Amino acid sequence: MRALIPCFLILSACLPINPVTAIRLATTNPLEADPGDFAVQVTLPDGIGVTPGTAELALSVETPDGPGIDATYPLTQDSSGAWRLQGDALDRMRADQVTAMRLEDADPDGTSGSFGAGFTPCTHGAGPDADARTSISLQITSGGDFLPLLNDAMIHELYPADLVSALQPCRS
Repeated sequence: MRALIPCFLILSACLPINPVTAIRLATTNPLEADPGDFAVQVTLPDGIGVTPGTAELALSVETPDGPGIDATYPLTQDSSGAWRLQGDALDRMRADQVTAMRLEDADPDGTSGSFGAGFTPCTHGAGPDADARTSISLQITSGGDFLPLLNDAMIHELYPADLVSALQPCRS
């Protein structure tokens, strides 16, 4: 199971998405922005964790001739707890951005794409309480503030109880 943390307005309308952040994201072009500036901060409730090695950004670009790019880039959690691209993953994404811009320039009307982040959740102990809540914030400029995207959402709005109960225990 992949738990997507979409960065550009993919979340369901029934979730408490911050409208100011949504507008900021809608005006940010992920092909032109430096991916080194992006960071995701996820506040998980007690009982939920991130399965090691599963946090990633994803970039997908489709052209009339088929997929142009379908790539994932591992995220690393820094000392502040935020998830960021680093090292080779950052270099690969920057190179793929250049390719994506070339594809878009060649056929602006026929090229489409998506950009998002995700991870596979796991459980600690008995898992989260039934009324557990989570928040997601994004940083889109270097050294900028984290913008609240999803604030204090009930965990069951993101993951129905049957999916939470099916999660694997977190490895140490």
